[in-house]
This record gives sequence, C-alpha cells and structure tokens, in this order.
Amino acid sequence: MQLKRVIKGTFWYSIVGVLTSGVSLILLPLLTRVLSPTEFGVLSTATAVSLLLTPFVTLGLGASVARYFYEYKDDESKFISLFSASFWVQLCAGFVVVLFICGLFWFEVIDSIAGVNFWHLAPVMILLISNPPRDIGGQLLTAQEKHRNSCMIQISAFSVATLATFILLLVFNQQSMGRLTAKCLGGLVSVFVVFKLLDFSMYLKPRVDPIELRVSLRYGLPLIPYGFAMGAMMYSDRLILEHYMKMEDVGLFSAAKTVAMGANFIYSSTTRSWMPRYLDLKSASKEGEASDVQWTKMIFFVIVALVFVQLAPYVYPVIVDKEYVGSGDLLPIFALAIYFNGVFVSQATYINYLKKNAWLPVFATIGLAINIASCVFLIPQYGLSGAAWSNVVGFFAMNMILLIFCVVYKSDLIERVYIPFAAMLVCGVSMYVVCEFAVVGSLVQQSLLFCAVLICVAGLWLLGRKLISNK
Repeated sequence: MQLKRVIKGTFWYSIVGVLTSGVSLILLPLLTRVLSPTEFGVLSTATAVSLLLTPFVTLGLGASVARYFYEYKDDESKFISLFSASFWVQLCAGFVVVLFICGLFWFEVIDSIAGVNFWHLAPVMILLISNPPRDIGGQLLTAQEKHRNSCMIQISAFSVATLATFILLLVFNQQSMGRLTAKCLGGLVSVFVVFKLLDFSMYLKPRVDPIELRVSLRYGLPLIPYGFAMGAMMYSDRLILEHYMKMEDVGLFSAAKTVAMGANFIYSSTTRSWMPRYLDLKSASKEGEASDVQWTKMIFFVIVALVFVQLAPYVYPVIVDKEYVGSGDLLPIFALAIYFNGVFVSQATYINYLKKNAWLPVFATIGLAINIASCVFLIPQYGLSGAAWSNVVGFFAMNMILLIFCVVYKSDLIERVYIPFAAMLVCGVSMYVVCEFAVVGSLVQQSLLFCAVLICVAGLWLLGRKLISNK
C-alpha cells in the first residue's frame, strides 16, 4: 500500500517534471531550432540566475510548512499560525530581493549579470515576487498527499508558458526574451490556480505569530545556503564556462544537460512523493517498511540511469537541431552526475526527519567547492567534458560526506550507508559497461547486454530486500 502511494505520487510529479523545471524537454526541439546557441546560452544563464536567487526568497519556509504539517496534526491553530507567518515573511523577502537587484541596475553598479541584461532578468524578478503562494501552497498540498492538485499548479504554468512560447517565438520572433516572458506568464497563471485549489482564507492571519515564525525560520533558514549551493552545483558550470569559453559553447553544453535533467525529474518526483510517507512511517516507528521502500527506490534510480544511457544516443539527435548533436557525447557523464544528485537528495530526507538541516548546507557547500575547483582545473584542459565531469566529482563527494555523517551519527547503517553505497557502486559499474559496449557492439548486442545488466540489478534488489527483512 505504501509503495502504491509512492508510485502514484511519482507518476504525477514525473509528468510535472518532464513538462516544467527549466527549459522543458517538450520545447527543446523548438528552442534549438529557433534559438542560436548564443541565444540559448542567454536563456540558460537567465534561468540559472533565477534558480540561484530563489532560496533567498523562499527562505526554506515552504519546506518548513511541509515538515510541521505532521508535527502539528493535532493542533490546527498552531499550524495555521506557522503557515501564515511563513507566507507573509516569504512575500516580503521576494520584494526585498527584487528591489536589491533592481537597485544594482538603476544605480549603475552593474550593467549585466553573467552576460544577461536587465530586460532579460525582468521576467525572472516577476516570477520571484509571485513565488510565495506557489511554493508554500504547493508544499502544503504535497504534505496532505494531494499530489494531483499540487501538480496542477505546475501543469497550468507549463500549459500557458508553452502556448505563449510558440506565439512569442514563432509569430513575434522574440528569441530568448520570448521564452522568459512566456515562463513569467505561466507563473502568474499558476498563482491564480493555487488560490483556486487551496483555500488560503483558512490558513492566513493578518498578524505574524513571532513564536511560530521562529520555529519556521529555525527549520527553514539552513535551507537557504543549502538551496543556493544545490542550485549553484547545477548551474555554476555554465557560468564558469561563459568565462573560459564562448556563449555558443554554453548553449551546446546547456542543451545536453537539459536532456539529462529528464532523469533528474524522475528522481526528484520519486523523492517528493515518498517524503510524506517516509515521515509518516518514521513517526510510527515502522523502520522495516521505510528501509524496504528506500532500497526499492535506490534500485529504481539505477534502472532509470541505465535506461537513459541506453536511449540517449538514439533520442538526442532527433530532438535537437544538427548544430547541437555534437554535445551528445556529454550525456553519459551527465547521467552519472544527475544520478548521484538524485541519491543525495533522497538521502537528505533522513536529515530533514532528524531536524538537523544545519548539516545540509555544510555537505552541499563542500560539494560546491569541489565542483568549482574541478571546473577551474578541468575546463581549460578538457572543455565541455571537463565541466560535465566536474558535476560527477562534486555530487559524488557530497554523497560520500553524507555517508560518513551517517556512520559517525550511528544511523541505521543498512538503510543509510550500505544501501546507497551499493546502489552507487552498481550504477557506476553498470553504466561504464553499457557505455563501453555501445561503442563497439551492434544494437542487438547492446540490447542483450543491457537486459543482462538489468537482471543482475534485479538480483541485487532481491538480495537487499532479504537482508532488510532479516535485520
């Protein structure tokens, strides 16, 4: 029953993940044919700036609302106070961040951010201001396990943004500015949808309760550097590439990474749908069920990575324009990096449960420092592939640090150390075998080898479940 709920939630969030989050895979064929690599690079950089600023607007308060929904299940008035305080403070934070960025341009302190001018950032700033109802409202619906309603917020944004993108790019030839404006329109429409799906009048008070605000901030504030570091892990490579190489190269790199993010959508969707169940099982001391689904999820992540690596060489040339095809060689590297990221985010759920969020920015900052150092060292020597491998190094380092923390903290070693390490080892070896064989083998031989690898992975899953049941 628990697994069924996770699968159902994963289904909805996977749909949303494929349709949204950055430059959608659905729109990638259009974008790579209409936008030049330089324009695609501008679009990607503007999106990166948006994601790096978002943690300073959200303040981690949306995650706090989701976490304390379970804590205050029997005290609705306390939850309403916490929800209301989180919403108003997040709204104020959005205006402060936007006014700060506008001030830098108005007083001519800067004339661009990483090559992106003020007008390209204007739609981004409107999205930041409209973020509170989308973030906090969506998190509450997720905590309530109303996954379909939570997803409708983002699906509505995607639908409007997609329609507007076609009109602005194909009819008015607005290039990257057209796509950014379209995403802004989609975000504004999704705010209206949130207010339709969730009765905010039940949860909002005109006054801010300082006690509940402190509770929410104590949980959420550590997520600011964590969110910033995780966003920087995803996008710092593109900003550093812009320093060492041309914006055209940033566009080629971004197109390949956008496709690889398709796997990340599945990882994040599974983790998001599992988190409410996980917190519920942990609160009820059902450790066996929690470990069982955790292991199933880890093996599922391995299979997703392997399927992606197998299909990517055939799918990528179809969905991008010919001038982007050469960057397809980066896809296996990205697949491994995105897989390590998915494992880390999944493992971080345990830290959330312990309310030890202060450790998450430490892990992420160390990983970011390693990632940036790797970029600075590898990009001048290996170009785009060096930037891609820097992602692998950074995310793998974060996972190793988290495993060490679990050992020191004397956590459940089977669930928190042995399981993820075994899954990462199996994934790395399997991807290497599949990728190496793809170079020399025929399609039939590749398929047979791939099936054999999947059988071995399935065997490992059964063995792991047996060990967990005998724990």
